[in-house]
Amino acid sequence: MGTLLGLILFIATPPNWWEYPFVPFTRPEDARVAAKLQRRLEQKGGVARAIHQVCVGGMDTSGVENLVAKNFLIEQADRTVPLLLDATAESTKRSNPGASEECRAAEGWVVRSAICFGYDIGGTGPTFDANPLAVERRGRAQRALVKALDGQGRRADAAMELLLQRSGVCIGLEETVRLATPALVKRLGVPRPPLLVPRGDHGQGDWALALEALSLGGADRAIAETPVAMFLADDASAPLAALALARMDADASAAVPRLAHIVDGISLDDIPPAARRQDRLTQLSQTITALTAIGQPARAALPNVAAFVSRVEMPGCHTLGAATYVSLVRSVATAADGDRAAACLAPLLACAGSPSEVLRALGELGGERARAPLLAALRDETGSIGFRLEAFKDLGTAGQAMLGEPDRKLVKLLQAKLQTHPELLASFKVSMSAGTAAELGRCRAEAGLGHEPPPDANVSWSFANCLSNYLCGPSRETYERTMERCCRANYPGNPPSFCAGSPDAGPSALIH
Repeated sequence: MGTLLGLILFIATPPNWWEYPFVPFTRPEDARVAAKLQRRLEQKGGVARAIHQVCVGGMDTSGVENLVAKNFLIEQADRTVPLLLDATAESTKRSNPGASEECRAAEGWVVRSAICFGYDIGGTGPTFDANPLAVERRGRAQRALVKALDGQGRRADAAMELLLQRSGVCIGLEETVRLATPALVKRLGVPRPPLLVPRGDHGQGDWALALEALSLGGADRAIAETPVAMFLADDASAPLAALALARMDADASAAVPRLAHIVDGISLDDIPPAARRQDRLTQLSQTITALTAIGQPARAALPNVAAFVSRVEMPGCHTLGAATYVSLVRSVATAADGDRAAACLAPLLACAGSPSEVLRALGELGGERARAPLLAALRDETGSIGFRLEAFKDLGTAGQAMLGEPDRKLVKLLQAKLQTHPELLASFKVSMSAGTAAELGRCRAEAGLGHEPPPDANVSWSFANCLSNYLCGPSRETYERTMERCCRANYPGNPPSFCAGSPDAGPSALIH
């Protein structure tokens, strides 16, 4: 990136500088090399040389040669995109497997950059995306990709693979899907049961790939709605079909009962082989995503989702994670769905590392039924200071007013502990060892054990930071639990003497 200056548009440049697309090179030598390379590429055989350079340079975006070659290929997208697609398909056959994979990734990156942005300058931004040159090149690349997608063979397969690639931002994705809608509908065909649940990223039939592409957003509803709706009638295809319809702003509410039925039927209890387990998780992810996209018409499925969370997701949040269900509930629940929302979200508080977003959603959507899990989170000693105070906040003014004296005292302790965080950070700037030892002293003082740490306390920064995130008192039991948690996390092999379970610690090592 040292060859570019801040990606600033329309900088005035000396006449001997070659103006790299959108931005000039800042070093005259780089500009001269770039101009020479550009002239060479514009001669006969330049496309082949540019593809070779991209393959050799890999994913590097700092080299002048690579930058010029990539943008030359993007500039000539109408004739280079087909060649790059062929090259990505051919790369897997080259003699050096490692080099082939890197080469294939770099060739594919050029095509993605072309359809997504219309340039590759090692960065992106709205100003560049709106530049007429970028818009023109992006459209040219999109039309070339769609033409390849409309064909058959390895070139068409490579085009579909790049369209479905989910890495990074792609400004031109919806434009590409809209242009590609006729080709995707042709690939979609008509459903011929039995359809099989798509197997992850591999082994999918044309119908599954086409539905996945149409579900990316931007599909032409006038062309796609009717053929896509035909795939709502089968469990294997209904989630993707409903998602595609929802994202083209068509009515997918008719799919909600079937999607709820699919959620009811997903189980991981039999611990299937990895491929089958992945099939089920893929189907679950597509189903939950479709319900989220449908929005409030999908609220009838909330009891099914709540049952699944309690039955399969817990304990441990081992499928899609808490944030996915929070997003679903926020999208579909109404003010009348408090009990349903709480039933979906409350079990997720038992997940290790459950996000505070679960608490916020409970407070906003869970109604009266949210009070019990929020109180439990406030009182849970395994929760961090911030997490427990978030639970207090999400009880709301009315819920906070109903707290008894023990809970009020607990909140004051949590708030006081939170105020010590700046002290720990400030002490780090002065003396790490003194600051971290002082944190152990504060922890002991909370439990009434005296403020002075043990004389051999060589406390690590990570251990002190752990102590600062949890209450250490007022009871000695709380102190022991916090010390055990932080010692286990930070001294798993050779705990110091102030940790429970250290080799030289007696049965009362934590209380001295």
